Amino acid sequence: MAIYILLLIGAVLLALGLYNVVGSIFVLQSRNTKTAFRQLFVKRTFKQKLYEKLVLPLAKVIAKVLHISEYKRRRWKSDLQRADIQKTPELYISENLSRSFWIGATGFLFVPLGMPFITVLLILYALLIYRKNSGKLKDKIAKMNKDIEAELPRMVETLNYTLNDTNDLLKFFERYRRVSGAAMGKALDRLIFNLKTGNSEDALREFDRNLSIPQITTLVSTLIGVTRGVDQRTTLIVLEKAVRARQREQLRREIDKRPGKVRLASVVLVFGMVILMLVPLIVMVVRTLGETGVM
Repeated sequence: MAIYILLLIGAVLLALGLYNVVGSIFVLQSRNTKTAFRQLFVKRTFKQKLYEKLVLPLAKVIAKVLHISEYKRRRWKSDLQRADIQKTPELYISENLSRSFWIGATGFLFVPLGMPFITVLLILYALLIYRKNSGKLKDKIAKMNKDIEAELPRMVETLNYTLNDTNDLLKFFERYRRVSGAAMGKALDRLIFNLKTGNSEDALREFDRNLSIPQITTLVSTLIGVTRGVDQRTTLIVLEKAVRARQREQLRREIDKRPGKVRLASVVLVFGMVILMLVPLIVMVVRTLGETGVM
C-alpha cells in the first residue's frame, strides 16, 4: 500500500512540476478567466446560489456592525472604484469574512463523525481563504499601478512637448486619453471630469490621492505649478528621465525573478521523477528480500 501511495505522490509532483515549468515559460489561461468566460453562457451556477443564500445574508449582518476608520474607508472606497467593484468597503470586507466563516463552520460537521482533524484542516483552510481574498484587491490595484507607472514616461514626454504650445492641461489630458492604456484611462476619466466641473488644483490633488503613486505625486506637484503659470518644462524633462530609470529598474527585477520561478518548478519536477524511479527499485528490493526469507 505504501508503494502505491509513493507512486501516486510521485506522479502528482511530476505533473505539478511539468505544469509549473510550462506555466513559467508560456502564458497559460487562468482558471478565473475560464470561469468568467463560461459564465457568459450559463445562467446561475451552484456557487452563485450559495453566495446569494448563505454568504450575502451573513455579510450584510456583519457589515452593519463592522467599523473601520475614515481614512481606511476612503482608501478602500477608492480602490474598489478603481477595480470597478460596486460595493461598499464594509460589504466587501464582510463578504470575505462570511465566506471564511461558512468554510470553517462546515468543518464542525465532521466532529460527530469522529474526524476532528478534518475540522482543523477546514478551519485553517478558511483562514487561508480569508487571507487570499483580502489580498486580491490589493494585487489588482498593484497591477493597475504597475501599468500606470509603465505608461508614465510616455505621458510625461508627451506633456513636455505639449507645454511648448499651450498650458491647457484639460485639452492635453482629453487628447492623451484617446491613446492611453486601460489603467491610465480610468484614472484620467475621473481627472478630466473633475477638471471640467471643479478647481484644477483640487482635481489634480484628488488624482494624486486616488493613485498614491510617488511618481504621480511629483507630476501633480509639477502640474500645479503649471496651472499657476510657472515654466516647468525643465522639471518635466528631469522627471521623465527619473521615471524611465525606475521603469528600467523594475524590468530588471522582473527578469531576475523569472529564473527563480523556473528553478522552483524544476525542483518539484526532478523530485517527482526521482520518486517515480525509486518506487520500482524499492518494489524489486522488497520482493527479493521476501523471496530470500529475510522479510
